[in-house]
Amino acid sequence: MNLIGAIARRHMRMEVFTRIRLVARERFLEANAERIITNLFRLMRQNIVTRSFSKWRVRAYTEVVREMVQRREQLQQTIMRHRHEAEVMEAHKQAKAMRILRQRTQREVTNAWIQMAKIMKAIRVKE
Repeated sequence: MNLIGAIARRHMRMEVFTRIRLVARERFLEANAERIITNLFRLMRQNIVTRSFSKWRVRAYTEVVREMVQRREQLQQTIMRHRHEAEVMEAHKQAKAMRILRQRTQREVTNAWIQMAKIMKAIRVKE
């Protein structure tokens, strides 16, 4: 019987301490919330929040505008770079085409010389 009473008393003590701890936690949370709300109300009354929000909005706007200008400049640089690369490729194609044409005419001249040499040799042999 004494053991059961000791267990019951211990259980009741734990329950009481748990309730005390919960009440203390609730009071702390309520006091903390009241303190936060009071500080926010004081800031709103002193117009600090509004001014800070206005400053933040202006800074955010200028940052967005600056980023847009940077993007625009980057896009223009990319366009100029692509145009330059296209011009370089076109010049390279033109140079290659001219080289091919020169090689073709040179080959025709060389073939004509070879054929002329064969004809001259054939004429010499006949004589």
